[in-house]
Amino acid sequence: MYHTGSVSVLFGVELMISVKDILLPELSSPTRLILSHVMSTLHDVSQYASETRMTPLNLAICLAPDLIRGPDMIEDSALCLPPGKKMTTQMGHTPKGDGTVVGILELLIRNPI
Repeated sequence: MYHTGSVSVLFGVELMISVKDILLPELSSPTRLILSHVMSTLHDVSQYASETRMTPLNLAICLAPDLIRGPDMIEDSALCLPPGKKMTTQMGHTPKGDGTVVGILELLIRNPI
């Protein structure tokens, strides 16, 4: 477990195994290669977080919106929230995502594939 801001986040071995065994095999070989390079580069950038404030979480928050393009922009926005944050809209619609993409990206930045 590690602490990011006011949210404690637990990324266990099970989640990393799920990402590597379930998510990554669904990607094409060129996509996996690019993802691996980008995550490795972002991991290197995150090593200077004390100077740049670009922690793995901040990097994931910046990158997530570029990776999400679904039919529901509100749901896309919810998927890009930091883990544990909830989003509500003025219309009473509560989107399904709760930072799922950001959480996975943060995990991959901390532990490049």
